[in-house]
Amino acid sequence: VRCSSPPEAQVSDEEARLITMDTHYSSLSYLVGALLRSE
Repeated sequence: VRCSSPPEAQVSDEEARLITMDTHYSSLSYLVGALLRSE
């Protein structure tokens, strides 16, 4: 019987928040870079 979720998927709220912030800032910097390149 498999577990509903692997141990790696069980991240704490702080880790999830850091991951969300990291993806948010990387996408934000990507958008800024695209704007700078378009000019």
